[in-house]
Amino acid sequence: YLVLINDNKANEINKYLLDNPEESYHLKGVTKLIPKEIEEEGIKFVNNWLDTNHHHEDEKHNITKDDFYHYFGYVYLDTNINNSIILLCIICLTSVLGITSIFNYFNKKYQLL
Repeated sequence: YLVLINDNKANEINKYLLDNPEESYHLKGVTKLIPKEIEEEGIKFVNNWLDTNHHHEDEKHNITKDDFYHYFGYVYLDTNINNSIILLCIICLTSVLGITSIFNYFNKKYQLL
């Protein structure tokens, strides 16, 4: 599974898992379709890791664009969600519910509809 995180979060996760090897780390984020940029970076990263850690030099086990989705699927987790966007969504939802409640109150009181 691919996860988009910033360096501070990656360091925090690494430290937590090193200090707590039997534990898991829970991430919060938004699932999005994998764009081409992340696909290309994922392929580079995995192939670099395979080249560095593969002990059989006579065989190459690199992944390609054709089989990328077989390994990673079509979605990734974006943890870089902006708290102000969440706050804005909450404010919009609260406003809509408030206006609907006021409308329903006046509609019942004065039988507007």
